[in-house]
Formats: sequence, C-alpha cells, structure tokens
Amino acid sequence: MSTSQNPEEIDILQFFSAIGAFFKGIFNSITNLFKSLFFLFLDFLLYLKKNWIYLGIGLLLGLAFSFLGKSEQSEVYKGTATIRTNFGAQIALQEKLNVLNDLIGAKKYAQVAQLLGIEENEAQHLLGFDLEPVLNDVLLIDEYEDYLMSKDTVVYKFIEYKDYKKNIQNEPSLNIYWNVSINADQPDIFGKFNSALVTLLAKDADLIKRKKNYLFALNKNKEKTLKSLQDIDSMRTVFNKVMLELAQNKANAATNIVVSSDRVRGPETSYNLFYERTKALKNLEFISKKLNKFDDVVMMVDNFPNYGIKEQEVLNNLHFKYSIMGLLLALFFLLLKDFNMYLKKYQERKELKQS
Repeated sequence: MSTSQNPEEIDILQFFSAIGAFFKGIFNSITNLFKSLFFLFLDFLLYLKKNWIYLGIGLLLGLAFSFLGKSEQSEVYKGTATIRTNFGAQIALQEKLNVLNDLIGAKKYAQVAQLLGIEENEAQHLLGFDLEPVLNDVLLIDEYEDYLMSKDTVVYKFIEYKDYKKNIQNEPSLNIYWNVSINADQPDIFGKFNSALVTLLAKDADLIKRKKNYLFALNKNKEKTLKSLQDIDSMRTVFNKVMLELAQNKANAATNIVVSSDRVRGPETSYNLFYERTKALKNLEFISKKLNKFDDVVMMVDNFPNYGIKEQEVLNNLHFKYSIMGLLLALFFLLLKDFNMYLKKYQERKELKQS
C-alpha cells in the first residue's frame, strides 16, 4: 500500500533543507577562513625559523645602536590634571594643545612659552601634551542634574542618565571633563602649569564673549533674586508690625489670626511668603554655585602635581625600541630580497614563453 505525501509537507522539508544547507555553507566558510589564517601563521613562523640568523643580527645591531644613543636619552616624567571646560571650550583646548605639540616638535620654545605664559627655559623641558575624556559618574551626575534643570519638566522622563552618558561617550566633543597629561624631561616643573592651562584660552574672542553673556545673565538673575528676598522681608516686617499692634490693642479682641487643630493661618497665608522666601534662597544658592563653576573658561578639578612621575613603560625604553626597529628592518630587507627573487623568476618564465 503506497503512501502519498502532502505537497505542503514537501515544501516545508525543502525549506528546512535549504536553511540547513545555507548555515552549513556559512559554517564551512568560517572554518576554512580560520584554517587559512592558521596555516598562514605557520608559514610565517617557518619563514622566521628559516631566517632567524639574519633577524637576530638585526636585533643585536639595534640593541648596539641603543647603547650608542643612551647618552642622548632623557628620562620622561608625566603629570596629569583633571579639568572642566566651560562655554564649549573643549574643541578650542584640543586645537591649542595640538598647536603646542607641533611647536614642541619643531623646537619653537619661544612661541610655546608665549602661549603658556611661562619662561622659555621652562618650555624647553616640555615633550608634549595628551588629552583624554573623563567619564566619571560622580562628575557627570551633577552635569546631568543641571541639564535637566535647564529643560522643561515634561522632558525629564525622556532623558535618563544612562542615555545622557551614552551620548557623551559617542560624541566626546560634548564632554566637559578631561585629563590633561604633560610629558617633560624634568620632574619639578608641573606645578607651574596649573595657572598656565587656565590662561591658555583666556584670549579667545568667542569664548570671552560666551563667558561675558552667560555671567551677565547669571548676575542679573542674582540681582532679581536678591530684590525678591528684600521685598519678601519688607512685607514680613509690615505684617509683623500689624500683628503686634493688633495684639496690643485691647479694644479690638478680634484678629486675623485663626488657630485650628492642623495649622495657624495669618495675614501672610494668601501671599505664601515662607514658601516664596525658601524658593528664592534655593535659587540664590543655585546661582552662587553656577558663578563659582563658570568663573573661568577652564576650571581645575585636580591640579597638576608639583613633581611628575617617571614613566616606566616598556615602549619608552630606548633599548627596546631600537631592538624592535633593528628586527623590523632586517625583516623588511629579507622580504625585499624574496620579492626581488620572485620578480626574477617571473621574468624568466615570461622570456621562456616568448622564445
């Protein structure tokens, strides 16, 4: 008795068979790729083994040259400070540090000293500047809070802290906290750069304008808040005087003060002066913090140390660098020799076909 299969079942079997073949092909391709890379690595090791004598000679020659140049090598010291950039100064700061690095590389120490406001003999000890963003939750949470306070309460639920931090990670130019590192050949000059870094952008016209406008708005807000506090205190003085006179007037037994089981209501209730005064004081505290926070274009969070730390990295070791350079140079000449032999063989085969 023969059985017949449903066409739909056949289609499903063919579909899953095609999917299986597809994934099998992908798996085989990945496997073959790793096999090719593994055999290529083995060929490279065999090539090194075949030419180890020449590579060893290159390494020893590089090491020998490192001892010849040791007297010219200077110790490298490093000092790092954490800064806060205001008014969008992070891009301008990065550009300034790039300019300083170019001037140091060209040994134009007079211009370096002029930009930093230091002596030329101090600038001669500089080896370069590095700038890295700082993503510290302790620092960023305050900025996140200030950011929300500048927005309407409706958008609070749409901007969570994790999204705020992620956006800064994806776009470093939005970040305002940075680690500035200075490399120098003398350990005791780093403390001089705390004021130099602050004044580096002091003459930038755009930043000066932004700072002036922002501080002007803050100071105007502070004046209005102080005036509001003064008015509130004046109104309270008047109310206190009226209440005292009413209390002393024996002929008038009735007053505007009502005492109930849950609260005391007086003539200040309709104006809610206590609440308004508390709100004004909080606003004044917020403005004062802002004025301190935005006092300069660059604010020092952690200063440069008075003495730098000696760099101990292997890559900064002259013997290591020269040895690797000698090894790579020997490998380059070996590859060049083999390529030349390949060209000769190719030329011989071509001439043989033409003859």
